[in-house]
Amino acid sequence: MSLRALSLVQVLAKRHQNFIIYDLVYLFLKLTRLVGEELFLIVAEGSVPNLGHSWIYGRRLDNTLVPCHTAYMSIASRRFSRALHDTGTPVTPGHLTGGSGGEFVDVEFQDYTYDGRTGQYHIYAADRESTEEKPLGLVLQFHGDGAYEFDHPDAGYSLGGDDGVRQVALDYNMLCVPLRTPNDDDTWWTTGNSNADWVADFVQTVLYPRYNIDLTRIWLSGYSGGAQFISQFFVPEYSNLMVDGGAVISGGGGAPNTNSDPSTVNPFADRFKQSYNLHWFTATGDTGWDDEGYNAYADAQAGEAWYEERGFETLSHHYPEGGGHSTVTHRFGQELRDRMVAKYGT
Repeated sequence: MSLRALSLVQVLAKRHQNFIIYDLVYLFLKLTRLVGEELFLIVAEGSVPNLGHSWIYGRRLDNTLVPCHTAYMSIASRRFSRALHDTGTPVTPGHLTGGSGGEFVDVEFQDYTYDGRTGQYHIYAADRESTEEKPLGLVLQFHGDGAYEFDHPDAGYSLGGDDGVRQVALDYNMLCVPLRTPNDDDTWWTTGNSNADWVADFVQTVLYPRYNIDLTRIWLSGYSGGAQFISQFFVPEYSNLMVDGGAVISGGGGAPNTNSDPSTVNPFADRFKQSYNLHWFTATGDTGWDDEGYNAYADAQAGEAWYEERGFETLSHHYPEGGGHSTVTHRFGQELRDRMVAKYGT
């Protein structure tokens, strides 16, 4: 990267402090790599004669413009556009989002639309607080194919009950936010890249501006297709939304290059690799005999190996002997609690 280009990125980061500088630097490098030649300047917004409308343009050294709104650039261009124009909550010292105004009450079955696609969310916020002595964390929960967990939030299958994900989140002063995919087929993984964009926009639009969340206490929980979504799409693309915490990836959780476009994998921050606890929870007998041939155990092992190869230092797994795809159901909350006890104590 030329000094002039780096200077531009630094100026943009200073003007828009709600985005961390390394994300802006990364996006510039990604634009350079994908266009296939050095770009010394990024021009944002609006229409350019003979090129039509686009969010982002790169300027070659010969002063010609390169539009960066093609399919393979859609994710990077949206992120850079947000970096230029987003007015959301800045990340304040101490890794707090600085959000305010969100009510500490429970709400269910709320719609959220991004990029023409509508999904739903619950927010369980009652009896939490956000203080210096008691920072507020966040648990995002991703359902399996069919969205049973989301549609039955009181059932002990996943969210409800004394051992459910909701109770664990409450015990550790964390918002519990189950999400329902915007996909019509009720899956997270079939269009995982665009679903990751949807989740990231929701988090940055609804959660971070309204609640003062500690980014060192961000947890993910997902089962089956939701597990695939976490390990293959959301963490590779949007680890920059989290500083520390962990993820319980149940009934699967493959490597990103099995279903996602590897070019969307962001560089992982050193601290994230050193301390974010990715934890796989899949029965050894979950090899497809009870789930239409899907070998979740093999996928979980492949996912764990992929992250290990990239330098993650706090990976863990619990692979119960035998069983099948449903072995881990009704146990998501307890597994999440075990990981939080390991990280924070009782």
